[in-house]
Amino acid sequence: MARQAHHHFIPISYLKGFTEGGKDTSQFWCMPINNDDPFLTSPNDACSKRDYYTVDHEDPLIVEKWYANEIEPKINIALRHIDKSKNLPSGEDMQNLFLLAATLYVRTPSHRSAMETP
Repeated sequence: MARQAHHHFIPISYLKGFTEGGKDTSQFWCMPINNDDPFLTSPNDACSKRDYYTVDHEDPLIVEKWYANEIEPKINIALRHIDKSKNLPSGEDMQNLFLLAATLYVRTPSHRSAMETP
């Protein structure tokens, strides 16, 4: 099995909502923040960096695995609720929506850069 090196800082399940097909490989327009020309991409190829969550640890992918196994499934529950009911979730599912909001803020490269700058 290939090493997991393509780490998304925006969950694929969220990005799929911007596509017509709603799949990992469906396309959507990307508008670069550096004023480059817009281009078509897919959730699989967007908002990711090589080895973004790799850490110096006995399991270098511990952070990537934690997001994939603990956080993103909860985010998916909230997104599926919204897609199905066309309403915001309540109760525990609302907490899952808050996880998405936190993820969209905390996991981005700009936030990470600000945290790493003295």
